[in-house]
Amino acid sequence: MSSFTARQCGSQCRFYWLQKYRHSCFCPRVKTKRLYCSQPLPRSHCYPTSVGVLKQDSAVEKTDSQDPLQNTPLVRNEPKSDPAPQINTRPEPMGSCIRPRGDKCATISDSIFTQVSQSCDSTDSTSRKKHGTTERIIHDTTQASSFSSSECDGSNFSVLSTELSHGARQLAVSVSATVASTRTQSSLAIAMQIAAGLSKARLSGLVVSTAIAGCALAAPTSLVTPEFLLHPYQTLICLAIGTGLTSAAANTINQIVEIPYDSQMIRTRNRVLVRGLTNPARAGLFALGCASFGLFTLYLGTNPLVIGLAVGNLLLYTSFYTPLKQISQANTWVGAWVGAVPPLMGWAATTGEVHSGALILASLLYVWQFPHFMALSWNLRHEYSRAGYMMTSVLDPDLCKRVAVRHAVAASLVCLAGAGCSAISLGPWAGCALGLACLPPNIGLIYYASQFARAPPGDGSSAAARRLFRATLIHLPVVMTAALIGTYFCAYAV
Repeated sequence: MSSFTARQCGSQCRFYWLQKYRHSCFCPRVKTKRLYCSQPLPRSHCYPTSVGVLKQDSAVEKTDSQDPLQNTPLVRNEPKSDPAPQINTRPEPMGSCIRPRGDKCATISDSIFTQVSQSCDSTDSTSRKKHGTTERIIHDTTQASSFSSSECDGSNFSVLSTELSHGARQLAVSVSATVASTRTQSSLAIAMQIAAGLSKARLSGLVVSTAIAGCALAAPTSLVTPEFLLHPYQTLICLAIGTGLTSAAANTINQIVEIPYDSQMIRTRNRVLVRGLTNPARAGLFALGCASFGLFTLYLGTNPLVIGLAVGNLLLYTSFYTPLKQISQANTWVGAWVGAVPPLMGWAATTGEVHSGALILASLLYVWQFPHFMALSWNLRHEYSRAGYMMTSVLDPDLCKRVAVRHAVAASLVCLAGAGCSAISLGPWAGCALGLACLPPNIGLIYYASQFARAPPGDGSSAAARRLFRATLIHLPVVMTAALIGTYFCAYAV
C-alpha cells in the first residue's frame, strides 16, 4: 500500500487526485509535499484517512463522500484512543516513502529495497564489503516491513536511512547517465528525421538514381572525357552527393512556400514544417547549406556544364514550378522538365556535352512523369481542390485521362528511339536486345493507362488510377535496368 493518501472531499474522487498529482506525494501527517515518488500510484493504493486531510484550495470543503469508482461509503481508519505516532519530518533519502500504520513506526517501502538491491548488485566487491550492512538489510526485507515501535526507534531509522543513501545515490547517477545518453540518441534521431522530411529523401533518391543512370549509360561509349577516365569514381561520388543535396535544397524551399497549403491536405499535413518540428528560418538555413555544399561538391568532381544544369534546375523548381501550382495547370508540364534534367547532368558529367543519347534519356523521364503524376493526382484531386492547387485532375478530369494515355504511348516510342540509337552506336544486336527488353513494360504501361481512361467515375476510376501508378513504378526501373545491361553487355562482352 502506498505511503501517502489522497485527499477526500465532496467534489473530488481519488482517481482525480492520482491524475493531477501523479508526480508527487503528500504526507498526511505533516501536511507537506515531498517529491520523492516519481512514479504514479495505482488506484488501489489511494485510500482515505482521517489524519491530516489536505487542503487543495480554500474552496474545497472537508466533508465525507462516497467513492465514485466503487459506489461504496469511504471507510476511515480513525484511531480512537492511541495518540498519533511521531513522524520524522527531516528529508528522507531519495525514493523513500513513510506510511503511517497506527501504533507502528514508519517503515521503508518494499519497492525501494528492490531498487537499492539492484544498484548494489552492480557495484564492485569493495563496495559490497563496505556496505555489507545495506545488503543485509535489503536481504531481510520481509523482516524490516514488520518492525514495531519497540523494535525501530529513531536511532535505528537514522542508521537505516544513512545506509540506504549510498545505494540511492548510485541508482540516481546510473539513471541520470542512461537518461542523458537516451536524450542524445533521441535528439540525433529527431534531427535526421527532420532532415529526411525536409529533403524528401525518397524523391531525392530517385533524382540521384536517374543522374547515376545517365552517367553509367555514357561511360562505355567513346565520348567520355579524359578527366572522367582518370577519376571515374570521384566523379560518380561527387555527382551523386551534389545532385542529392541540390534536390534536397529545392524540396525544402518548396515546403517552406507551401506550408499553408500542405496543412490542408491529408497527404502532406504530417510534413515536418506543418507539424512544427522545425521553423521556416531553420529550414531556410538547411536549404541554403544543402545548395551551397551541393554546388561546391559538383564543382570539385564534375564540370561547369553540370553545375549550370544544377543551378538552372534549382531555379526552375523553386521560382517557376512551385508558384505556378497555384496559378495554372501548366505546372505539371514545367515540373516534368525538372525531372528530366538529372539524366542530362549524369551524361554531361561523363562526356562534358549533351548528345543524342542524353536527350533520349531525358525525354523518357519527361514523358514518364505524366502517367505517373496523373494517376497520383487523380485520387488526391479533392484535396488539391481544397488546398487551392491548379491541377489537371481538378480542372479537367477528362484531359487528365487523355494525357496519361498519350504519354504512355510516347514512352514506348522513346524506348524504340533509344533502341535505334543503341543499334547505331553499339551494333544491331544491342538495339534488338534493348527493344525486346523494353517491350513488356511498355505494353503494361499502355494497358493500364487505357484502363484508367475507360474507367467509370467513382471507385472504378480510383482503382484504375492506383494500378496505373504501380505500373509506372515498375516501368522506369525495368527500362533503365534493361538499357544498362544491354549497353554494358554489348560494350564489353561482345
